[in-house]
Amino acid sequence: MYMDESTGGWELSREKINSRSGTLANTLKPLLDFYDNKSVNFGYMLYNDQPPNGMPSASYGHSKGGCIIAFLAKIITQ
Repeated sequence: MYMDESTGGWELSREKINSRSGTLANTLKPLLDFYDNKSVNFGYMLYNDQPPNGMPSASYGHSKGGCIIAFLAKIITQ
């Protein structure tokens, strides 16, 4: 399922989840490029609220997420 400002609601994606040209691949491309090229001025955070080796629970959202940050300028420290 896919939704953005152009769809007006949820719709099936034309691409499979593992497609290199799909929305997920294009969203995560900067993260994968970082691993391939070891880019500087780049940061990321990934989130998963399920404990390692734990079973999903109804008491939390079973959420996943990520944040990718590309810094436009180097931070100067003294």
